[in-house]
Amino acid sequence: CVLGEHGKNMLIIPRLTTVKGTPLTQILPQETIDKLVERTIRGGAEIVDLLKTGSAFYAPSAAIARMAEAIVLDKKEILPCAAYLEGEYGIKDTV
Repeated sequence: CVLGEHGKNMLIIPRLTTVKGTPLTQILPQETIDKLVERTIRGGAEIVDLLKTGSAFYAPSAAIARMAEAIVLDKKEILPCAAYLEGEYGIKDTV
């Protein structure tokens, strides 16, 4: 489970991350989880550095394509997403 922005301020909760319904903490040793957490935190910046374009757009693009496919093909999948609200539904400054 990863919450928030890319980078050092993201909140990673390994015990809420599952693989086929089993918590990651029951599958991998803590040392491996710690390495995965660090890699996840650095991942966005690493992509930007490799692309040299100043933007990590591949992952969001892939997510949008997957959402569109799920809707068009009525795949009945549950996919995570978030939206910044600016007054819609009477809610402001909330994701």
